[in-house]
This record gives sequence, C-alpha cells and structure tokens, in this order.
Amino acid sequence: MKYYELIDHTADLGIRVSGKNLSTLFSNAGHALFDLMADNSALVADRQKELRLRADDLDELMFLWIRTLLAEFVCESWMYMHFDVSITQQRSLWALLRGHKTVMPQHLLRNDLKAITYHELHVSMRDNVWTTQLIFDV
Repeated sequence: MKYYELIDHTADLGIRVSGKNLSTLFSNAGHALFDLMADNSALVADRQKELRLRADDLDELMFLWIRTLLAEFVCESWMYMHFDVSITQQRSLWALLRGHKTVMPQHLLRNDLKAITYHELHVSMRDNVWTTQLIFDV
C-alpha cells in the first residue's frame, strides 16, 4: 500500500496519508511531507532529535506534528528521513527523528510548502486503516 497520494485542491497542495496504526500514520505523514518538498534520497541521516508534542485531539496533534517538521526544514534546514513515532491514548506524541542538515540545491526542491492549514484536516480510521488529509499553502 502506498502511504500517501496527492488529492485535487484548487490553489494549494493536498495529500491523503494512510497507515495501519496511528504511529505508522504519523510516520508516513512525516515521510510524505519531506518527499513533497525535496528529493532526499541521496542524504544520509547523521543527526537524531527527540520530539514530544501534546494536543487536545488527533487532528490538532497531526497539525502540530507537521507544522513542527516543516519549521525544522524551513528555519533550520533539517531534512528528516526516519521517524520512530509513538502515540499515546492521551493524545501525546513522542518521536525520534533522524535526518541531515542541508541546504537543498534548487534542482532538488519539488514544492515550496509555506504552511500546513487546518482546512479539511482530519485524522480518522476506516476499514481498519488510519488516514489523514493535509492541505498545504504553497
């Protein structure tokens, strides 16, 4: 099963991400984000970072997760390739991120994602598969 797909959206960029459980869903959303932004296939992960987030519900937790990862790329030039994610019943996330600090050459950039939006954002389970829909300002 492919972990994400592009969805039609009028002006922005939208994706639908899936995973067999919440941890996989959040990990796949991280992979999708960085895949949308740039080709990182030649990078070697040489840094680890631990991340903890807490939210009132899964939609807000997904928003905070993607916003934090996007800020790491935009503000600090970090590309993450590996995500070990754990989600608790209390709507908390713990993740160990592994990646590489780089200034991506222009020809490797795919999309200039400005921000994630709350527009149509949702996390849900259907037929034993977790999904989320994410819309980005470009």
